Amino acid sequence: MNPILCYIFNHKHYKEVASTYQEIIKNYLPAFEVWQTNSSLELDSSFASKEIVFNHLSEIKIIDRWIKMANNLVNRNRLALEWFFTKDKQLGGVPNFTYAEYQAIATNIGTINGYISYLTTYNSLSSKYDRAIKVLLNSNNTPDYFDRVKFIALSENKIIEIDKVLTSALKIISDYPNAWNYFSQGSDILSLTEERLQDIKRHSFQIKESFVLLLEEKSKIIPFVLGEAQHNFESFDDDTIKKEAFALSYFNDREADAGFGYDFAIKLTDETKLKRAILDSQYYGIKCNFTESFGIPRFYRLRLDFDDIHTTFDAAVDKIDENRNAIKTYNKEHSGNEVVFIENYFQSVSENHPLYKYIETYRTQKETREEAKNLQSQYCKGYDALYPFTNLDTCDFSTVIQVLNSRSAIIEKHNEILKLERLEEQKKCKEKATTIMCLNPDGFSHYFPRINGYCLTDEDCISIINKEYDIKNYQNIKKVLSSSVHNWDRVKGIPLYFFWYYYPVRFTDVSSESEKARRIIWDFKEGISVTPSIHRLVGDKLKASFGEDNLSKITFVCIPASTNEANNSRYRAFMVRLTEYTGIRNAFPHISIEKEKIPAHLSESHTTEPAIYKFDESFFKDSFVVLFDDVVTKGRSMDTMKANLEKIGATVIGAISLGRTYSDYFGDNRRPHPFSGVL
Repeated sequence: MNPILCYIFNHKHYKEVASTYQEIIKNYLPAFEVWQTNSSLELDSSFASKEIVFNHLSEIKIIDRWIKMANNLVNRNRLALEWFFTKDKQLGGVPNFTYAEYQAIATNIGTINGYISYLTTYNSLSSKYDRAIKVLLNSNNTPDYFDRVKFIALSENKIIEIDKVLTSALKIISDYPNAWNYFSQGSDILSLTEERLQDIKRHSFQIKESFVLLLEEKSKIIPFVLGEAQHNFESFDDDTIKKEAFALSYFNDREADAGFGYDFAIKLTDETKLKRAILDSQYYGIKCNFTESFGIPRFYRLRLDFDDIHTTFDAAVDKIDENRNAIKTYNKEHSGNEVVFIENYFQSVSENHPLYKYIETYRTQKETREEAKNLQSQYCKGYDALYPFTNLDTCDFSTVIQVLNSRSAIIEKHNEILKLERLEEQKKCKEKATTIMCLNPDGFSHYFPRINGYCLTDEDCISIINKEYDIKNYQNIKKVLSSSVHNWDRVKGIPLYFFWYYYPVRFTDVSSESEKARRIIWDFKEGISVTPSIHRLVGDKLKASFGEDNLSKITFVCIPASTNEANNSRYRAFMVRLTEYTGIRNAFPHISIEKEKIPAHLSESHTTEPAIYKFDESFFKDSFVVLFDDVVTKGRSMDTMKANLEKIGATVIGAISLGRTYSDYFGDNRRPHPFSGVL
């Protein structure tokens, strides 16, 4: 708009533009410079440039928020930014910030905050559990620093557990130095992997230490007892430790039985068949197998034990299978090992042994355990929080009773965790919805005109997120199309491009070119073909302004004539040709005149009765519209059509007309032919 005319006739707007521009330069200069660089607009100190800046105030303020957010991160969490740009954006580090970088930071603030959390946790763990972290990385090391930070931060519980194991292992090593020498083979404890560290068990080291000392005394006879010429002293696996425990037991407890005689009447070369025959069993070797350290003499002794109580080995196997959880629980309570031992086969069927009685008690408790397991299943989050490592099949029965007595606490904790998870989900949902809203203000306003952006409900956030693609798409299309018409004239606030000034017949002193333009417009109104071709004239302007690739996104709406007959003759063929020439969407079939306009001299009320139109709402919903009229005078028809279309979900980008009525308002400054570019 002409700044002088604006100052005289729209002084309030002029002052608002000027003051807003000064405010932007004073308070939002960095954001303004980023916006200007990104928009590629050539601006100067003119009123027109200031008005462009005024119209983009909201976008500049959004960029200002981005800049403040980025500066805060640079000052306080630069390493997190370096992580984001290195890993997510595949850059060499933190770049110099432009519009794209500021937008990327704002859009991905949730991701960056996640990196900050990882770094904070990493620093805390490194200061407290440096030794445990070294052990963890022995088997999980990665050359990338950020991957290593994330891995360590996510392994907090495991690191704490490793630290506990490491502390225990150091005490065991101190107590059993000979066993450690065989185990480590000269390695430092911090060079071990996590899995290898787990193998340092007091029970195993105690047996190994005693066995090493025993070996010094009985080095010649031990190979015969073990049944092997070469014993692997460095091994700490279960079979090796059990063999060494057997040797210790043999020399400590069995010396009195040195004269025990075995009946070798059974002669079989297949060792498994031999053991099955000794036990008189169908199951051995199929349902169960003992370690090699459990030698043939011990099978004979086991057979004698079963014969003494008048039962069979296979009956014991069945008993074990039916009551495996009970037996594991018993062993956990008495030895700390949740396994089934060889001796349990005899103990489970020996009525005088505590295990036999324990199994019977466990059976009666099974119903109670099932009740506790149902509670665990129904309120799993609360149960896992209060009893994280409790197996209800194998734990002590007093623990089962404790679980049932804690029903209210488990339910309360379960509901509390669910509530916290919902709150966290709601928080993330709101953050994402707010980001979508802030980055796409026009798209948000279009799809959610009634939602208060400062007071989003959960339902609002979900609706916004579900509509994210449409909102962003609308924002991008509107930005592209609106920038294409920013330098057009404005009538009733609508960007307008016209080809000629139209001189009403009262003007007689017009040029020949203006007279020719007048007749072209008259002929077009009558549906008469003219030169230049109107559909090519309009089509070329559309292509030049919006670009051919964007025309399929635009709906071209001809403002209807006063009667159906005039409307059809004027626009039907014109729109077919324009659509074929440009690919633009043809709105002509989607607007019908339900009631024609009645002039005042024909109206019973002696006032002009406006036409009534019917719109195909589904066609216009979410469309971007360019209006078209043959002549625009004051823009009332254009403004009315814009209002009607926006009620049904369309967005009017601008308008094109063949002529704009030239008024006496221009006085002595009137030019007889102000535009002659296309004739």
